[in-house]
Amino acid sequence: MFRREFVEAVEQAGVQPAEGSNVPRGRKLWIYIFVALGVSVGAIVAISFATMDHSTFKALSRIELLSFVVVIMLVVGRWFGECLRYSLVIKAMGKKLAFKKTSKAVLGSAFAGTITPFRSGSFPTQVFFFTRYGLTGGEATAVSVSAGAISMLVMMISMPIALIVGASKVHIGMGFRTVLMVAAVILFIAFVFALASMKDPSRVPRILRKITPSSIRRKQKFESFEERLTKGMGDFSGSVRTLLKAKKRILVAIVLLTVFFWFTGLFTVCWILRGLGFSQFFWKALLCQMLVSSILPFTPVPAESGIAELAFAGVFSIFIPKSALALVTMSWRFFMFYLPLAGLGVFFILAANDSRRIGKEQDKVRLDEMIALPLPMPLVEPLPEEA
Repeated sequence: MFRREFVEAVEQAGVQPAEGSNVPRGRKLWIYIFVALGVSVGAIVAISFATMDHSTFKALSRIELLSFVVVIMLVVGRWFGECLRYSLVIKAMGKKLAFKKTSKAVLGSAFAGTITPFRSGSFPTQVFFFTRYGLTGGEATAVSVSAGAISMLVMMISMPIALIVGASKVHIGMGFRTVLMVAAVILFIAFVFALASMKDPSRVPRILRKITPSSIRRKQKFESFEERLTKGMGDFSGSVRTLLKAKKRILVAIVLLTVFFWFTGLFTVCWILRGLGFSQFFWKALLCQMLVSSILPFTPVPAESGIAELAFAGVFSIFIPKSALALVTMSWRFFMFYLPLAGLGVFFILAANDSRRIGKEQDKVRLDEMIALPLPMPLVEPLPEEA
């Protein structure tokens, strides 16, 4: 029963919300799911063979169940806060949508984003679900872009500060400290570009054109990329400006919920380590998870599978014993990917089934309206007069 509903939901999500959008279709979603799970499991198996030994099972004897209860609470609270954040964004734009519908749209689209490269399936699927639940295409796009813009701004501001402060507090090698500093500088530059785009959306594309060699500027692909970049900067700027006009308490709540979403994800790995008996690495784990989190959104693999496991294991191998590295990586991936994927998939099914039902109702209404329209009178040719 569940399998049949999931198949139908995946096929329904292939409906395009707008011409030219990039909603992943049913068959492609299945491919993404199998690739994401298969590569992830394969990477964990490879790490296990490379690191596990007879002392690995000693870590299992130190498991603290209470810490894993906290981990589950962090995961659930993270996504609940994200639904609440979107509800406030919709309210800030003067629109109304039931929290239940908002949650289905947000969590269902997060499932599509989780299993697609660069998380590209999240935005078009979210716009599609929002339009099915009553928002217009423009309103749905504004909500999604605004929520994403706020999230990106919070990440750009907090990550460099946290990385710089954390690098000075945690005793790590100079090589790793250099990596953190470079990541902080890149994020700071991105934040400066974001501020520049808010004042003049065309400024960033103009700067890019100036620093790009003329041989590349003349290519058709560069012109297409420049157009998309200009439009994206314009959407980003307009969405942030719209939000800034909202009531201050709503805006503060949106920002705090965005911070909550990011930091609950970061603290999850800290409590995983605590539950496995490595509580002495609590704050160091927070810093390392920041580095991993700043890399993952830019990976072209569905669900960052393979890259996520190897990046996590590579960063945490600095202080985690080799024998426990596979266990820590497996636990982190379970609570941050496998468990949320199952929950988000349920909401994806619910939202897709609602979309199918609402689509049929809308088609029926349009058909009834067409039937109710008066038929045009047929033109009757006059009979020829008899001679």
